[in-house]
Amino acid sequence: MWFEYDPSWKETETEIDTHTEAQLRKFGRFGYMESWEYLMINTYDVHFYASWALLKNWPMLELSLQLDFCDQLGRKDTTKATSLCEGTKMELKTISRIPHDMGHPHGEPWMQTNAYILHDTAIWRDLNLKFVLSCWRDYKLIVEKFFEPQEAKEILRYFYTQSEVVIRNAAYCGSLWLASLSSILSMARELGHEDAIQRFEDMLDQAKVAFVKKLWNGSYFNFDELSSDQGVIMADQLCGVWFQTMMGGEELISDTQVLSTLDTIYTHNVKMFASGNMGPVNGMFEDGVVDISSIQSEEGKQQEGFHTARGIFETCWNRAGLQYQTPEAIYEKKHYRAIGYMRPLAIWAMHHALEMKSVR
Repeated sequence: MWFEYDPSWKETETEIDTHTEAQLRKFGRFGYMESWEYLMINTYDVHFYASWALLKNWPMLELSLQLDFCDQLGRKDTTKATSLCEGTKMELKTISRIPHDMGHPHGEPWMQTNAYILHDTAIWRDLNLKFVLSCWRDYKLIVEKFFEPQEAKEILRYFYTQSEVVIRNAAYCGSLWLASLSSILSMARELGHEDAIQRFEDMLDQAKVAFVKKLWNGSYFNFDELSSDQGVIMADQLCGVWFQTMMGGEELISDTQVLSTLDTIYTHNVKMFASGNMGPVNGMFEDGVVDISSIQSEEGKQQEGFHTARGIFETCWNRAGLQYQTPEAIYEKKHYRAIGYMRPLAIWAMHHALEMKSVR
């Protein structure tokens, strides 16, 4: 869905920033649903992957969407809801937290956010970190390219201010934490904030050491520190490293660790699931489809990357009759979940990775 800017929005959405208003006046406001069955607009944790389609084809719509989420950080909605899973009471929107989504299409999206109430997403660790990464990426790949230098710096300053709020309120979340620290460090360097540079350099150095010490097992990174989860190989464990790689960012872990982890994922999560013909299984004990092909393309594993992507393509297009409606997940036999899902748009991240290789 696309909306031309309406000046009356400022009356009901007082959090709209001047940068956002200028962007929306020129390019409008964009929203899309998580899937045909999940009626939530701009679901942010999944948009993190799908956003590459907007960035590569309609970059100004991606920027409009990102600025909308920037404005949401300082907003709160104390309306109480009940978590459908835990049965506990929660506020619909808390300050300093990125909303899970921009609302339900049958409600008042952008004014009433967080239509998802299965869990309290205010305590999720990944949303805010994905926001910081997306701010830096959109600055490097959109703002720097399309805006005059002074205006670009002003937008970066807004991104940085909001990202600082996020980092102060963020919790550790594996490679996403490393990448988000690297991203805000890059913003601080770009803006010449010397005190912040030293602070974030120290935090990043400490986080790198802790990440390897606590989770590296010699072949891949453990799911967490719990002994009960040992042996679980997550396909998306290098999510943050992947995102940094796609922007030509600094090395967060060694090449040896990246390649060993990708080999392990390819062997266990791709080749050992459905004879290697359906794409990656998210974890050894879960049947979720997760894209890891881009980082494989970028790290010199192009054949493995395309084989990984080919599995889901062959399944949807040539066996399951799900053309143009790739689902959130496909089980090995008979079942799938949530057709017309956002995340398959991450195919444009593969396109970006291949473009990066050709430039080199």
